[in-house]
Amino acid sequence: MFEVRPPTADDFRNIELNDYDAVLRPEVDALADQLAEISGSYSLAGVDGDKVICIGGILPNGEAWMFFAKDCRRYMLRIMARLREMVIDFGLTKGDVWAIIDPARPNARRWAAVLGFDQVEGSDIWRISFSTL
Repeated sequence: MFEVRPPTADDFRNIELNDYDAVLRPEVDALADQLAEISGSYSLAGVDGDKVICIGGILPNGEAWMFFAKDCRRYMLRIMARLREMVIDFGLTKGDVWAIIDPARPNARRWAAVLGFDQVEGSDIWRISFSTL
């Protein structure tokens, strides 16, 4: 059964990273304990049984980050619903949320738009501004 909970160091070690993020495997493994520690209250792990589907969050400076497993597609609506809640809560209490999204990742750009991010013109930076609320 799919559940969303705070990430652990083992989640970082056990996620089967998608093809884009697989190059980061050595760094993720080496830094798993620190990554879990700094994830903070604005982070999540999406897990189905013992399989880690995604890990993501928002750093204190407002930077959003996310790792997805290879087979995350069937979970995306549930993941996005939880991420949307997290982004709104962070934005309303802490400030703007932003992310750098590789233009070679059209799915990531599409999901960022679904979450409410707007691309900053002429850059790979996507942002949700809460300063106008």
